[in-house]
Amino acid sequence: MKNGKKNFDSICYKKNFLTEVIIRLDLISPLQGLDKQLPIDIMQKVKPLFPIPEPQKIIAFPLQVSSNGEESKKTKKKEEQMEWRFHGKDKEKTLSLTPNSIFIQYRSYKTYEQLRDDFLSVVSFIFEKYENAQGQRLGLRYTNDIILKDGKPLEWSDYLDKNLLCSFQFYQSSRIASRVFHNIEFNFGDFNLRYQFGMHNPDYPAPIKKKSFVLDFDAYYIGFHDKDDIHKNLDKYHNKIQELFERSMTDKLRDVLNGK
Repeated sequence: MKNGKKNFDSICYKKNFLTEVIIRLDLISPLQGLDKQLPIDIMQKVKPLFPIPEPQKIIAFPLQVSSNGEESKKTKKKEEQMEWRFHGKDKEKTLSLTPNSIFIQYRSYKTYEQLRDDFLSVVSFIFEKYENAQGQRLGLRYTNDIILKDGKPLEWSDYLDKNLLCSFQFYQSSRIASRVFHNIEFNFGDFNLRYQFGMHNPDYPAPIKKKSFVLDFDAYYIGFHDKDDIHKNLDKYHNKIQELFERSMTDKLRDVLNGK
């Protein structure tokens, strides 16, 4: 226990149901010159972690943040710029650099520490190179798609917390349900977290036939971020996401994650 709270740091399952994990930092002002050319020292910094380059031109709509903190990409001003994209050696992860953002996506995930350290390595270097670099939004997102073969498609009470399944009791019939999906928005004071969960159904609008349940955690904060804030806030986001993930499942799903 830490400060009266359960410590999740030691939990590490043998497998996971993650389809993607994302860290994204949006910047207050563009990094000068990065829309046309990637400096050689950034290339050298990135290459050991992401050795496969795949640059491409994109049409960008810079993130706009209003005075009340609402975010929007709706703007008449669109920009053509380079996206400096790099992949891991097996394309299991991707780094994307643009003048307005730094983005990492993992498709094959092992540990949070590896993800965080990859991201911080790149961000720290860029913040040192561009003295005016400042973040305006930082997000961390984990998307789990729990796919099981046993049991009826809408029967999840053995694997998931019953409080996530209340709506399943409203009209019980797996023959006609085509989607059961929910959204909870949390405000923890110094960051927000969007929790989306349910059966999204890849065959929608056909009735649900596949036993697949999504747990999607998206933590973020809109506001000024310097280099030290990024490390601290990522850890904070991850701890809360892990807490909610543990609260969402039963011991039977933990056994599945441990290969039992």
